[in-house]
Amino acid sequence: MIADHITNASKYYFNHKLFEAAFSFLEKTKFDELVDGKYPIVGENCFAIINRYNTKEVSDSFAESHKRFIDIQYIVSGTEKIGYTFIRNLENLNYDTDIDLQKHEGSLDFLSLKKGSFAIFFPDDVHMPGIINGAKCSVLKVVVKIAI
Repeated sequence: MIADHITNASKYYFNHKLFEAAFSFLEKTKFDELVDGKYPIVGENCFAIINRYNTKEVSDSFAESHKRFIDIQYIVSGTEKIGYTFIRNLENLNYDTDIDLQKHEGSLDFLSLKKGSFAIFFPDDVHMPGIINGAKCSVLKVVVKIAI
């Protein structure tokens, strides 16, 4: 897992050949002008999902990971906590191959993300996004999915 501010994005291009395209999309797009949904960046190998939601309690969420995609989760507006840990630290539950979603149970650590910050989750990184950070708030987030 990596967490940083979008101004430092170029430091992470070396992690995957599509990271530069992904971060360029995040830096140049006016997300307030787009509706929620899926947007191609590099076909099906790199695409963005724009989502607006209210943060929630840990008890209303679940820990997840993905086997086929890396997530770059970028906060356009709002603030949230994201739970995280390594996959080896948790109990693995069912895996849905259709949506590339593995659920997990166990204890997580948490980090706070605010406007302009991002977190990168690789397949061995379990994450629980969208958690209340102090007070419930509205979040505009873009998740870039990058095929591994």
